[in-house]
Amino acid sequence: MAIDISKFKSRRVLVIGDLIIDEFIRGPVESVSREAPVPVVTVSEEYFELGGAGNVARNLSMLGAQVSVVGITGDGYGSGILQDAFDKYGIDAKGVYQDPKRKTSRKTRIISSCQQLLQIDRETFVPLSSPAESALIKSIRQKVTDVDLVVVSDRGKGTLTRSLLTELFTLTRTRNLISILDPTGSQYEKYIGATILTPNIRELASETGIRISDKMTLFRAGTELLKKTRAEGLAVTCGKDGLVIFGKTAQPFVIESEARQVFDVTGARDTMISVLGLSLSTGGSFKDAATVANVAAGLVVDKVGTAGVTGNEIILELMAYSGQGAPSGEDTLFSKKQTFY
Repeated sequence: MAIDISKFKSRRVLVIGDLIIDEFIRGPVESVSREAPVPVVTVSEEYFELGGAGNVARNLSMLGAQVSVVGITGDGYGSGILQDAFDKYGIDAKGVYQDPKRKTSRKTRIISSCQQLLQIDRETFVPLSSPAESALIKSIRQKVTDVDLVVVSDRGKGTLTRSLLTELFTLTRTRNLISILDPTGSQYEKYIGATILTPNIRELASETGIRISDKMTLFRAGTELLKKTRAEGLAVTCGKDGLVIFGKTAQPFVIESEARQVFDVTGARDTMISVLGLSLSTGGSFKDAATVANVAAGLVVDKVGTAGVTGNEIILELMAYSGQGAPSGEDTLFSKKQTFY
């Protein structure tokens, strides 16, 4: 496969999007509450991780890339949590704007025996203020001149306004930069200008209004969205059916996933877009880049919580994917499993 993973370490990447704190609370369930028919979790561990666009940045950093991030937080306790995490992974967070009128988004997941029992979301739905938008655009203008790739993660929290994206895509086109965008919701018109979009099959059906029931309707919907957004390509995640890529000059291509026992799908799409972007930025073809990205996403499914992968993990899994054995001395077990994300 013509992807040189060792080149990931030479890539400079700008990540833009919604920043989220992923909080994890773990412990055994040893009883049921007397007050309601719910399990009682005895907390044994609590920790924070980067979520949303922050998790994309973390994935890129774990793969060796030099990463800068642009986004928005509140100015309280949550902002400090994110800054500590960015420092931990060596991510440049000078482009993060603190807005005292906003609350830093946080998702709290309560987990027992590797199963998520409950998720609690703390969100702010206040529109992005003019000063905040201006500050983010200023950071983008400064940072986009010195990167090889732009990755955009939209979680619907208001960071990615139409004006901001218009400015961003004008800059990326001027500099001939690849931009990978993970979309959400509707109003895909604001995404016009991105190089590659990565919707899942539900988002594809919703945006095109096409009921996807088989390969034919899937191909029709993907082709329609490709024309509508004027993107160079789409990478549509289809759960157990793998990944389907659409390009302007080629027929849709299905990349099948290896059978996998689902463990935890948290963050798998973040890994997918990170590896897809890095692979394309090093000169890989869309087909090869998407294949490597699909394999990397499958690795994350095997891990609990918001996780990432390393280049060595991807290399070993690719050897198994292509039918080769692990290198001599590697104590690695490969099994046929199914990717979901």
